[in-house]
Amino acid sequence: GLNYEITKKFRTGAALTWTEWSTIDTIKFDLPNPPGDNHLGLNWKDAWRVGFGFEYDFTDDFCGRIGYNFDMDPSHKNHGTTMLPPGDRHIVGFGIGYKILDNLRVDLGYNFIIMESTTRMLEAHDPSTGSERDFKFQTDNAYSHIAALSVTYNF
Repeated sequence: GLNYEITKKFRTGAALTWTEWSTIDTIKFDLPNPPGDNHLGLNWKDAWRVGFGFEYDFTDDFCGRIGYNFDMDPSHKNHGTTMLPPGDRHIVGFGIGYKILDNLRVDLGYNFIIMESTTRMLEAHDPSTGSERDFKFQTDNAYSHIAALSVTYNF
């Protein structure tokens, strides 16, 4: 990541993240009914996340922030799971921060996540036949909201 102070009150930053999702190939479950080991094959691929943002100091104690992230879907196009949100994600966020004391700060943030429409095939147990089979999993215009509050105290 990089951060740059444009002026004394205005800053910008950018980050590029690489996640090696492919190193997690299987999740194993030890279930009592039916007894034995079960596993979930993930078949994830490695993915990038890129983002940028801005921060502005309205006063010495009060600042505002805004940013955007693009988060690539690590799921394989022909085989997916419900372990991660499907489709590439666009994340738009903003927040405010207030310094109450020199060593005490409160931050409030909000993110809106837009997940691109996608279709995947999921392998699952079919209770009617007792065997594994593929099921179609589709999402359309999915979105999510995240709100956060943090309190920071520096010793």
